[in-house]
Amino acid sequence: MREYRTIVNWKDRNDPVVAQIISLKQAGASLRDIQTAIGGTCSHETIRKYLSLLVKRFGKKVFAPQQKEWTSKQIASRLKCSRGVINSLCASGAITGCRKKSFANGSWLINETGVAELKKHPSISKRLTCAACKKKFKPKPHGRAKTCSETCSKKHAAQLRKLLIATEPVVEKLQGKALRIWQAVQKCSQRTRWVTIEQAAATTTLTAMQVRWYVMRGIIASKHNTKKRFRTKRKNVRLCALNQVKIMAKILSS
Repeated sequence: MREYRTIVNWKDRNDPVVAQIISLKQAGASLRDIQTAIGGTCSHETIRKYLSLLVKRFGKKVFAPQQKEWTSKQIASRLKCSRGVINSLCASGAITGCRKKSFANGSWLINETGVAELKKHPSISKRLTCAACKKKFKPKPHGRAKTCSETCSKKHAAQLRKLLIATEPVVEKLQGKALRIWQAVQKCSQRTRWVTIEQAAATTTLTAMQVRWYVMRGIIASKHNTKKRFRTKRKNVRLCALNQVKIMAKILSS
């Protein structure tokens, strides 16, 4: 068993080793940092034991930091941003009021000056424009948000679905049965019954996916739901012309 012959007066706050340990602890040093700084004269267990004795003798304020510091995780929670962004800014030198925390996998300790610098930095204070309501909002720590709320997210999704549905197909690219269906539905009357894609599939031998495929490409006429009788929990219902669907089913089954 290793013996430590260096005599340390743990009751004396002015003792060189005790004073050094107190200053290191105030700076947020770990037990390993303290052991390395004092030249390995004490083990971890000895340091931990006498740290508790110093707290009992001089009070908890003995290890109070001379300058307030917080970890990057605490600052990220306060500023509602990613901890990785804060660590990257500190590592790049963009934030001066910080220092690297030893043996902590790249974590940083940030003081009040560093917090003020982070609040002003564009990577932290950036605002995005909502794709639905066009208002400015602060994005969440993770993910690439395009909308400010769940309601706007649903509106934006509905807008994208409308954009994906073609009004007319590119006739030059049609061939086979798709071209025959497009030529046949041109002769159909505009007066027809409008049904949902699921109802159209139920009245024919087609699947809902087949009907949706021709609706999305503009081969079968469709429109957005405006009547209450079609409204369900999913409000964004697409309606298609039933007479054109029947023609499509006849051609596909031939």
